[in-house]
Amino acid sequence: MKKVFTLLLFLGLFGANAQNVKYGLKVGFNYSSLVFDDQPSIDGMLEEEVELPTFDDTYRIGFVFGGIAEIQLSNSFFLQPELMFSSQGSKDETSRINYLQVPILGKYRFVKNLDLQFGPQVGVKSWESEERDIFRYMDYAAVIGLGYTYKERYFADLRYTYGFADILRDSDQLNTTVNNQYVQFVIGYKL
Repeated sequence: MKKVFTLLLFLGLFGANAQNVKYGLKVGFNYSSLVFDDQPSIDGMLEEEVELPTFDDTYRIGFVFGGIAEIQLSNSFFLQPELMFSSQGSKDETSRINYLQVPILGKYRFVKNLDLQFGPQVGVKSWESEERDIFRYMDYAAVIGLGYTYKERYFADLRYTYGFADILRDSDQLNTTVNNQYVQFVIGYKL
């Protein structure tokens, strides 16, 4: 957590000194699911002896919104830290998770209004369905996507995010791992 705070502090100081910084708001949706190796099991235990969580790989449509700071580093390269609320998980009501996320993205503008987006993301769980508390609080992910800007103010992003962190709290005991993945579409406005 100290590393995340230090990185955000550095970006805030850097952004305060940058000559061309734009702030913005965005809203959209996620099409998310959970990726898992296998349904949970406990070695030597029968299913009747213990209630195990089950996971569904059907997709959930969730809401996402937040703010951005776009820092122009050159004519074609930008740094874009964000603070986002994101509803994720699967369609199954027992596997829904909400996160506060901080993506730190590089943006390379390869055509006048189009840019390639890439970078890491850290997520902190803010809510879990049915209060089962089986998912870990932190998620680490990689983000890649495309962005389109219209008239320097309006923008739309399409991204794919894959979580590298095993978000299942007792994955060793349950003989499986669970990761987040989603496609995200947002529209926004730079202030």
